[in-house]
Parts: sequence; structure tokens; C-alpha cells
Amino acid sequence: SLVELDQRLTGLSTVPPFIAEPVSEDAYRNVMAGLFNFLSTSGSNDIGNVTLGGDNWPTTEADFVATVAAFASSSGPGSIYDRDVTFSQDGSQIEAFRVELEYVRLTKENRGELIDDAARQIDAMDSTRDMVNSWDDLPTAFAYSSKFITIEGFKIIQRELFQNVGLAIAAVGVIVCSPFPVQ
Repeated sequence: SLVELDQRLTGLSTVPPFIAEPVSEDAYRNVMAGLFNFLSTSGSNDIGNVTLGGDNWPTTEADFVATVAAFASSSGPGSIYDRDVTFSQDGSQIEAFRVELEYVRLTKENRGELIDDAARQIDAMDSTRDMVNSWDDLPTAFAYSSKFITIEGFKIIQRELFQNVGLAIAAVGVIVCSPFPVQ
């Protein structure tokens, strides 16, 4: 479930996708986990006083949406999530929400200077997308980071490099092995 998403992300800091351990709000932020923790410890009195079931969740969809809205509002106890949830125009449905993750530092040292490790960044981006796409039991999601634009550039440069080097080697091979005498 979305509440336990952090369990799926634990142990991925040293292998692709190189996601930082979800141990703080800085490295991992999920409104559903925050709401669940709040409801488990404080109940719903401060955010609409809706009836909670045995699992500590509101018992109806309408109560659930209203609870999320009250919790994640700018004046609610979950105001840190205010920009992480989008509701329909009439406020009756959750249209989208964001889960924020952080990558570990994907750099390397080159001649005493710290630089981006393009290969690891490409691996992290591709692995993150594959991981999110494999979650069949969760709502449809997509992985996004503003850094992905730069990393896609690294990926294109890498592919073009190998393609161009291959073409150059083939051209040299054709010229060297050509049956025509050089005058």
C-alpha cells in the first residue's frame, strides 16, 4: 500500500536506483504515510472528526478525501504536504499526490575534482522508472525529476559517442581494406 511505500524503498541506497534510505522527511515524504501516522496517534478530532475504522482509516471515500484535505491544508497538522496533493475542482476526489524521494550523491572524483557520474545517474534514472512502472498494485505513477532532463542528455551523448566511434572505425576499415590502389 501507499502507506508502506517506504518499505519498498529501503535498502536501495547502494544499488540502482540509488535512492536514499527513507528515514527522514528530507529523504522521503509521503502524505499517506504522514496521515496514517497522525491518525494512529491523534485520531481525527483535529481534522474533521470523521469515523475511523479498525485500521485507523476513515470508513468512507468521502470522509477519506475530506480527512486528507483537512490534514494536508496549509493550516492543518500535515501542512508540510500542502503542495503534495491535488483535488478535483469540487474537492470530492484526490486527483494526484506526490511522493518525494532523494537520491544518494551520484558523483565521482576526477583529478581531485568532484563531477557527476553520468553512468550511475543514467542507471539510477532508468532503474527508478522501471521500479515505479513495476508497481502493479499501486495507482498509476510516473517518476519525475528536473535532473532527468540533464541525465537524458548524458544518455543521448553516450549513445551518440558509441555510434560515431563505430562509424569512424567502419569508415577507416573500408578505406584501409579498399582494393583500389592509392596514388
